[in-house]
Amino acid sequence: MIISSVSPSLQQFILTLTDPAKMWAILKSQLDSTKANSGPFILRNQLYQEKYISSKDTRISVFFAKLQQYQTRLATTACSVTDNDLISYVLTQGTLPSQFENTLEYLRLQLATLSWTSLTQILINKEIQLKATNSQSNIVDSTTTTALVARTNRNRNRKSNSKRRKFHSKSKEDLELDNDQSSDQERKVSKKDY
Repeated sequence: MIISSVSPSLQQFILTLTDPAKMWAILKSQLDSTKANSGPFILRNQLYQEKYISSKDTRISVFFAKLQQYQTRLATTACSVTDNDLISYVLTQGTLPSQFENTLEYLRLQLATLSWTSLTQILINKEIQLKATNSQSNIVDSTTTTALVARTNRNRNRKSNSKRRKFHSKSKEDLELDNDQSSDQERKVSKKDY
């Protein structure tokens, strides 16, 4: 049953075994990346490849939780990661988006008194401020666009109404006068033909 539930690449390690406890022990040793020879180095390298990319749907707190997961997984290995290692990594340029750079510069000056908890809290609050500012900016942009469209439509309506008024503003007398003048011109043309 165990043999049929694992991939062919892992079956080779347990194919000759009959004891399920031994099978699980071998599978664990093969799959546990922190126990393998290069596993801790690979995990630590993966940690240092993590970057936070800000978007509407992502939160910096999730990024920090991911870093702490690496720290927990590496805690019992020769490549353990301390809080100071995490602080140093987060403060490294390029780990966080450029919108955090001013805050990071200030935090780098406070490195001697900075704890992991205070760093994460400061940056979480900064992200909240940035997102609030961006959403207010988007509301203002949306309102401005709506106002400009309304103004343009209103100006178009005024122009077309102005043309209608000019057409409709001619009195009956003006229209009769126009008709009389066109009739006179038609008579003159017809007299010339004869």
